Amino acid sequence: MALRLSVIVTVAVETVKVATSIRSATKDERKLFMGMWMQYVRVEWNRGGEIVPDAKTRLMFEGFFDAYLSGELLGVALVKDAPHRHLPDFAGVLLWGQAAAEMPFTSRYDPFVLGWGTYVHPLCRGQGLASALRANARMHLREMGISHVLGAVLNANPTGIRSGAKDGFSLYAAQGVLEI
Repeated sequence: MALRLSVIVTVAVETVKVATSIRSATKDERKLFMGMWMQYVRVEWNRGGEIVPDAKTRLMFEGFFDAYLSGELLGVALVKDAPHRHLPDFAGVLLWGQAAAEMPFTSRYDPFVLGWGTYVHPLCRGQGLASALRANARMHLREMGISHVLGAVLNANPTGIRSGAKDGFSLYAAQGVLEI
């Protein structure tokens, strides 16, 4: 039997100083955003994550991207433009939001959204971009009336765990998978 754990975290949404170079993605950037987003899903899959980087997953995240941009669901799809023209995509992306207009349960963290992830291009890491993306997301979500973000960071991503903790995420559970 194999047991895999991931850290489940939550953060209160509060107003923070925001880097001005972070912006909301546009409908025209959907393909570019999703290309980088699926890189993130593949990286997480290779670390032992549970979301398979396949067409079904891409379709789900495209639906969230569209719903967050249109306002159908509360959420944000944020980008940081690449600092160099030789990078084919963004320096970083973030996707946080509702999975459904109404969750089938009441949570101690209501109103909350899911932190699907924050991804920074490997060539742009170590410059505080993940923190800047999260700070901007918190500001936008606070304006939408959201009070918390729930997310998970894989144990195999110690940099992500440290970065999230630095940005205010706190451990509230351990999630495991038991092979039977």
